[in-house]
Parts: sequence; C-alpha cells; structure tokens
Amino acid sequence: LDYGGDAWEDHEAKDWVVCNDDVNSAMGHDTPSQSVSQLKYILDHSDAVSGEVRALVYSGNRDLNCNTLGTQVLLDEMDWSNHDAWLQAKRSLWVLGDPQSDSYQVAGYTKEVRNLYFVVVVNSGHLLPMDQPEAAFEMASRFIRGESLADIPVTYPIDTHKSLMQELGLTVTMSVPPVHHAYYGYNPPFSLLQHFVTFMLGCVMALVVVSVWHRYYNPHRDYET
Repeated sequence: LDYGGDAWEDHEAKDWVVCNDDVNSAMGHDTPSQSVSQLKYILDHSDAVSGEVRALVYSGNRDLNCNTLGTQVLLDEMDWSNHDAWLQAKRSLWVLGDPQSDSYQVAGYTKEVRNLYFVVVVNSGHLLPMDQPEAAFEMASRFIRGESLADIPVTYPIDTHKSLMQELGLTVTMSVPPVHHAYYGYNPPFSLLQHFVTFMLGCVMALVVVSVWHRYYNPHRDYET
C-alpha cells in the first residue's frame, strides 16, 4: 500500500491511547444518525452477479456502550428480505479449538442467516481486541474466509452448557476466558457475600442521603416540633 512515501516523516509520532479525542472530533461530522437503513440496503442488494456482501455485527456481552441486548433487538426488528428466517434461526455456540476434542474454549455464540452474521463474544467489553484478542482474531479470520462460526447447535438456553453437552453425548472441559482488561480491569462474578455487602452499603448510603436532605434541605423543617 502507498501511504504517501516520505510524507509520513513530516508527522510527529503520537503515543497510542484508548480513545483519541482529536480523531473523534475530526470524524464527528461523518457519524450517521443511524445505520439500519444502510445495513438493510447492503443485505438486500447482494446477488450472485455483483457479489454477495456479508455483514458481521458483533457485541461483547459486557459492553455497556453498545449493549448486546440492544443490538439483538435492532437486528430482530430490522425489516429486510430474510426477516422471518432470521427470527426463526437458532443460535449456535462458537468455540476456540476443535469442538469434537476433549477440551475447548467457549468464545461466544452466533446467529447466521444468509449474509448476516451476529456474534456475541463472552467476557468482552467495548474493546474486543483488547479484552479477548484470540477470539477477536478467530472471529475476523473466519469471517474473511467466509467460514461459519456456528460450531455447536444450541437447543437449550445459552447458559445451560451442561444440559447441552449431555444431549450431544460429549464429555468436555469447557472454559470461558477471563477478562484481563488493560483499561477496565478484571471483573469476576460477584459472590453472594459480595452482593450482600453491596446491598448493605447501598442502604447505608441511602440513609445518609435522606438524613442530609432532612437536616439541610427539608422545606418543612422549620415547622416541625
């Protein structure tokens, strides 16, 4: 690729940051109000003559910026030529490693209809390549090669892996990669004790807020005896 030859030597090197506000401001005018119509057009105007354009939509299941549930609702309600088939389609687990081996790592699940791929990556936030680099590379590589990510059909709810494995007659050691995020840190699941402590701290904070309001901001305090 031609990047402009020696022109790059005139630019001062910049330190990499997670979010660059200068880049965001410079490209802000190019942000569409919504992209559903563009996605629908791409999906519906692909054919054997011009070449089928495939679309990959992915979400980290811990992404609080572009939440997975919102993306799923968007795709379910999108009025495109394969809308009915999309609603009837089943999800499948996709894994890292051989799904027929003794052990593999669950990367997430996928739903695929014609040229639309929806992929959810487990234990990932908004920055997938930083959270789960191996899964991100595998997902992109398979998509570029035109390969499906549907490794194991799911007939049970996604989180009931044991029932699924029993139905398939497989004895496997399933593991889910932890999040070791250089930006957000590691967020392990809360234990029952942690939930209780969090609840009690919330109650204490609520009492403090009510007490302060009653002492300093209650408009009726001068009339109380």
